[in-house]
Amino acid sequence: AGRPHSDKNNAVFTGIIEKTGQASRSKRVLTLRTDLTAQLGESVAVDGVCLTVRETAPQTLFFDLADETLIRTRLG
Repeated sequence: AGRPHSDKNNAVFTGIIEKTGQASRSKRVLTLRTDLTAQLGESVAVDGVCLTVRETAPQTLFFDLADETLIRTRLG
């Protein structure tokens, strides 16, 4: 998973993979088991798709999947 980093006042997505994890999907929720630390509302790239963290648990991040994401990406 990769995420934006701060470059002075702008967030810049580097595309650099920081961590990996195991993804699974149940209907419209993607669960990512990883040791990546992320806060609610942060963006994380999963398989090239930028997703927003909606919930966290120990070593787990949860993301809602929009219809468009399911239709146009491999996550669907």
